[in-house]
Amino acid sequence: MKHRVMMVALFAVITSPVCAAKLSGPPRILDGNTIEIEQTKLRLSGIEAPETDQICLDAHGRKWTCGVAARDELIKHSNGRTWDCHTTGVDEYGRSRGSCFIEGEDVNAWMVRSGWALSSGPSTQSYVVYEVVASKAYAGLWSGAFIAPWDWRRRNKGDDHHRRELGSDRRSGTPARIRAAIGPALVRVPDKGHRRPQRRAHLSPARATQLRTNRHDEEAR
Repeated sequence: MKHRVMMVALFAVITSPVCAAKLSGPPRILDGNTIEIEQTKLRLSGIEAPETDQICLDAHGRKWTCGVAARDELIKHSNGRTWDCHTTGVDEYGRSRGSCFIEGEDVNAWMVRSGWALSSGPSTQSYVVYEVVASKAYAGLWSGAFIAPWDWRRRNKGDDHHRRELGSDRRSGTPARIRAAIGPALVRVPDKGHRRPQRRAHLSPARATQLRTNRHDEEAR
């Protein structure tokens, strides 16, 4: 019990603002929200980019490696320039976390505004407006259908089944099938009649079946 209390106290200390620090230099970009500067790994706070193994659907229902694309877009945007990062602590994996800037531009905000990441965590309110801008512009991930990164990790941990499910059907009814497969999740569906993202909408199997039936009826007309 005493050991557990000490560990909790230690974690509280290392994640407190007292441990804030600054990092500067050209980064090695590991994925859409993780970089490394001078052997220090840093997680961009307040945002969630797709995992590098994540699969999304484009506007035509075709599979694409959106996680790799998010990382590559960040690499292109960085273009070898120096980053200035302000850390505010560490995450549960021991990585520093914080915000980074390129020539004064907030990189965290750029990722969300460009549609390559979602707002997430305690800093959500700082970036949610950029998420709305990206969704209305059909930018990045919002050009097709996707599962929120946190749901992707939860659904695919040690199981490739859902990875194969997502995007395996290229018919126009695919979005409804995705909703039925993932349950509570954030999914953007390329539908001209719905310009706003559908957030955390849960569909029961019966409702999902009804949606698929309605979709097929529309196609038959």
